[in-house]
Order: sequence, then structure tokens, then C-alpha cells
Amino acid sequence: MSERDQATDAARAPTLKRDWRFYAGMTALVLAVVLPLGAFIVPMLGLPLAQSALLVGVLVAGVASVFLMGGEFWEKVRRIFIYEGKF
Repeated sequence: MSERDQATDAARAPTLKRDWRFYAGMTALVLAVVLPLGAFIVPMLGLPLAQSALLVGVLVAGVASVFLMGGEFWEKVRRIFIYEGKF
């Protein structure tokens, strides 16, 4: 194998392993963004104040959990969408 072939192999984007963990993680990420939007609908349900507050709190807690996942998680998410070639 020539040096050029080795450089071409090294420059290719890594393949993404799409097993159950990938889909579970992407589902959790999407739910963490979408569920808090349901907090805008809660006042229209006509629930008592205590139940509405509890439901809104549960829905909005998803956003906080995403931001608390840590730097390693966000680095993995960034690598899914951005490929930095090796030179």
C-alpha cells in the first residue's frame, strides 16, 4: 500500500456504529428538547395549580438534564455532526 493510499484511508470519515445505544441516545436528546415545549400546553389543560406546576416542572427538568450531561457527552454529539480530517 502506497503512502497516498494510507493518507486517503486516514482522511476518510469514521463510520458511525448505529446500534441500540445510538438510537437510545438520539431519542433521549430529542425528547429532552421536545418535552419542555409541552409546558406551554399545560395551562390549557385546566388542571389545578399544584398539578400544573408539577407537570411543568417535570417537563422542563429534561432541559436541565441535557445541560448537565457533561463535556464528554457534548464532544461525542459534536463528533457525530462535525468531522475533522486528519492531516
